[in-house]
Amino acid sequence: MRHFAGWRDDPIFSQHVLTTSIAIDKEHWIILRAAADVFRTARELFDRHNLQGDHRKAWKIFRSYIHQSHNYWDAATHARPETAGLLYYYSFMDLVKAYLLLKGIPIGSGKKENHGLTTGKNKWTGSLANKYVFLTSVGKKNISIFSSYYAALFSCQPPTKLCIWKLLSYAQDISYQYSSVTNRVGSNFILKHRFAINKPTNNCWALLAVSKLAPLDKYHAIWRNFTDEFEKIGPNAAGTNDRLRNMFEFRSLDWTAFDFYQTKAGKETTITNNQLPIESLKQKIFKAFASHLSPIYTDNTLSGLIRLPLNANCRFPLNEEISIYATMFFVSELLRYHTDYLERILKHNHGWILTSFVESSPLMFLRIITSRIHQFEILLSSN
Repeated sequence: MRHFAGWRDDPIFSQHVLTTSIAIDKEHWIILRAAADVFRTARELFDRHNLQGDHRKAWKIFRSYIHQSHNYWDAATHARPETAGLLYYYSFMDLVKAYLLLKGIPIGSGKKENHGLTTGKNKWTGSLANKYVFLTSVGKKNISIFSSYYAALFSCQPPTKLCIWKLLSYAQDISYQYSSVTNRVGSNFILKHRFAINKPTNNCWALLAVSKLAPLDKYHAIWRNFTDEFEKIGPNAAGTNDRLRNMFEFRSLDWTAFDFYQTKAGKETTITNNQLPIESLKQKIFKAFASHLSPIYTDNTLSGLIRLPLNANCRFPLNEEISIYATMFFVSELLRYHTDYLERILKHNHGWILTSFVESSPLMFLRIITSRIHQFEILLSSN
């Protein structure tokens, strides 16, 4: 590890850290309904998204989506998990439509809107391991909600099918259930960062702590920018371990679960006029992981989550937000059309995972989509 005189821990994602004395989901709905209920607040939100056109007309559509989504959410929270999935999915869909409206996609303009997903090609036997959601073709005159949503997040079209078993590996709140049943780790890996400062040489660079479980070598093609920019810090150098542990504020032996990296020599960033170029340092981290880096919405001591792509040979990015949305669509289809299959799997471990998903993951989706709509990371916790 190169010598440096000091360090900073400026967050890499724009954050609003808040606390509340009421239920966290209720606080998020208060935040969402501010723009739905007050036109002036909505106009500020529309300007933030650079939304063009008639703002008052857009507001009427936006507020209807938020209000309707809230109604579905309230109904879902009072239903049993076995039936709540359908209500949660419709709540999610209206929130996504509100977000797509902000991105200028002609939602609510009279064009026919389609879920963009189907489960129709599945055979309803066996476990969840061989179940998928499939993309549907909606035609140029119609709008696929899912494909539009995926493209808005990742600037590319989604894959033609998504395995439910793979999608569940992205849901943080069921990571214990998933690993217990599958004997596999999930698809999310913790990232922590610090910005090292060395005034004698007038430069600075990034230091990263990455979970040892992250299969960076297996996904070498995806992380090429990362390997070009960063080098691994060798362990056990004199004083290195203690300094890394203290700098990243690890408790006890937690630091041993991480690998450490630094910007390669010669790629440091110059400090100009005694101003630390925070944005340039952030961009190097974003470039290293591209669309595979996501914020963490529950812990401001962590920098982000590295998300695996669909598979090692595929560049399709995925994140928890998309995985929760697509999986809840799958659950809603089971509740509507395949209740016999749902009843069978509920008697086994796969049903336990699916029930746990419906009980725990909606709040995470609400956290993420609220931040997405407002264009900054909202970290909300209870007092």
